[in-house]
Amino acid sequence: MRKFYSDLNLFKQINIFTFNGQKYFEKLDAGYNMFENELKEYYERFSYEDQPYNFDFNIFLKYNKW
Repeated sequence: MRKFYSDLNLFKQINIFTFNGQKYFEKLDAGYNMFENELKEYYERFSYEDQPYNFDFNIFLKYNKW
């Protein structure tokens, strides 16, 4: 989610979208806001230590044993 947030904010700073692209982006942003508002306390319970830019589930499992 942190990566998603960073990427959304990067794209908010530049004006590159067509009309339809902007509508799609707004839906992505709304989706992020839904996760942030409704699920943040769930996903923040996990550790995302040592994650590369592209999420690696094996690293996730290393730090999040159930």
